[in-house]
Amino acid sequence: YGDLHCYGHPYAKTTFLDRLAREGTLFRKFYTGGRTCAPSRAALMTSRNPVLIPYEYGLGNQTLTQMLYDSGYAVAHFGKWHLGKKPDASSPVYGFD
Repeated sequence: YGDLHCYGHPYAKTTFLDRLAREGTLFRKFYTGGRTCAPSRAALMTSRNPVLIPYEYGLGNQTLTQMLYDSGYAVAHFGKWHLGKKPDASSPVYGFD
């Protein structure tokens, strides 16, 4: 979380997150679903323990991004992506536009 201005980053401009912090939403403690990147992403996307997710079948339709999309939000992904054994990062099962 050191990449945000509200946590002391000297030049990053994170105006909307800084506003949330000023209004009282400042996260200081957090947990991760796994020790490595893919299980952590899977836990965030599904709200499930990564050990219980059958990666070979995908994440299913109840992902955070799918719920946001179904609620009318535009969702996208930027950066590194790897979840399970499916090679297609643009798979609609993950819920990204």
